Amino acid sequence: MPVSLLYCRNDLAAAMAIGEHLRLEGLATCLEAIDPQADDACTLTTLISRSLHSCTHLIVLVSGNTCGAWWVPFALGAAALADRRVATFQLGEPASPTYLGELPTMAQATDLDLFVSAYRLEHTLGRALNLPTQAAPGDNRCNAQHFQAELKASIGRGY
Repeated sequence: MPVSLLYCRNDLAAAMAIGEHLRLEGLATCLEAIDPQADDACTLTTLISRSLHSCTHLIVLVSGNTCGAWWVPFALGAAALADRRVATFQLGEPASPTYLGELPTMAQATDLDLFVSAYRLEHTLGRALNLPTQAAPGDNRCNAQHFQAELKASIGRGY
């Protein structure tokens, strides 16, 4: 159950550090670079859709490079519709759009550790993403919302 990390190409170093942190914790991770200057909307949409198809969890790296980027809300909305577990990782102090306030927002390595703990707990409790044929209607959505609420609360508490 891989974690997909979407990031702006300019944030490669931070994305690699986050990906390595997750891999060292035993989580399969896929880094997907978004380059809105080089790729057209159709290419970006396909890249994001493919990324969501092959993952169960999505982390979007938010930075000064992504403020105002159309692909951020698109990716978050598409992930929510696909019942993926969604979080953001914020670099620096950009003026974040208000819609990001609804999601768990990580900003440091200890927050990534909380993500890893929530990921593992979800598997332990049997709430991991199931294929549509294995899950009752609405189970995956409810479990995704539960994951996000628990992670957001953990980040807020700091443990």
